Amino acid sequence: MIRRKFFLLSVLYVLILHALAFAALYQSNILGQRLAQIEQSDRENYEFILEVLEEDESIVSILYNNMSVLSKEVTTISDDMKTVVETTYDNDKIVNESTRVYDSGLLQSVSTDDEGHTIEYDYIYENNQLIEEKKLVDTRLDSLTTFYRFYDGSLAGTRVIDRKEGTFVTLYDSDGDVSTLVSDADNRISLYRIYPNGVVDDDQVMTSDAFYDESGNLLISENIEGIVKKSMYSPKGKLLSVDQIFPDGESESMVYEYDTEGNITHSVNTMATEDTTRIERWYTEGKLKSQTEWVNDIPERSVKYLEDGTSIVTIFEQGIPYTDVTYATDGKRVLSIEYRKEQ
Repeated sequence: MIRRKFFLLSVLYVLILHALAFAALYQSNILGQRLAQIEQSDRENYEFILEVLEEDESIVSILYNNMSVLSKEVTTISDDMKTVVETTYDNDKIVNESTRVYDSGLLQSVSTDDEGHTIEYDYIYENNQLIEEKKLVDTRLDSLTTFYRFYDGSLAGTRVIDRKEGTFVTLYDSDGDVSTLVSDADNRISLYRIYPNGVVDDDQVMTSDAFYDESGNLLISENIEGIVKKSMYSPKGKLLSVDQIFPDGESESMVYEYDTEGNITHSVNTMATEDTTRIERWYTEGKLKSQTEWVNDIPERSVKYLEDGTSIVTIFEQGIPYTDVTYATDGKRVLSIEYRKEQ
């Protein structure tokens, strides 16, 4: 039995060496850059060596300093998602391990271990521009950073709500017509536009207030250009609800539900105008699977998202489904139309 185990270990060791023998080698530097490809026989002639092994869906990059491992990076790509796991070493012992997740090139999250604590950063984008950063320590929300932008998308300022340090604001100037953000002691942020004729127009005022309730939820109340917005985040940093009231009296609310793993399972978007529109969405493992739209509590439209990327849209008439339209993966091309029998 011992001989068999020794034989299997020997075979595994040979296979690993065989795989590494076909890995590409590059002259490198402390940053791990690929400078020039080299032969296996020349690896002892360089201080920094980068070894790259491409597998089915992942790329393994190992950086050596005088034959000792400095870092190892494993990059896995699946469709638009990319995960990068980086491990750093000191005297062949693991010092730190971090994981970065990207979606369509945008950084979604970074997690790492720091002095026995797990630190995670989550990022939210709008129109491919960063609007929110959440920092969690041991899965508990530690700080929330909001990025305010001018109408052209340039950064106007940031607000940081820190569990220990409180709330503070950093302000910026924009190009073109001089625009300045001013903050006072009451968390009031005023945007002043100075036009070429020297006229100063105070056309945007924002007030902001934030605190934690007894359950550890973060509650934020804002007033931007007359729009009253209230948001609630769970102790784990999950957005639970957003309520907005507009100057004309109309309102909109969003409510989110999550499973024990933190994946979204259900959301409800309610818009109160002349009519009340409600859109409910259901998710599985964080992926949207179906949604239904009601107007004044009467269903009008529902969508089912299938595994192959196609979708089925059901149209209702007076609350009764009567047409199913199947769309291609692009969401535009119609594959079939089926009319339901009268009920």
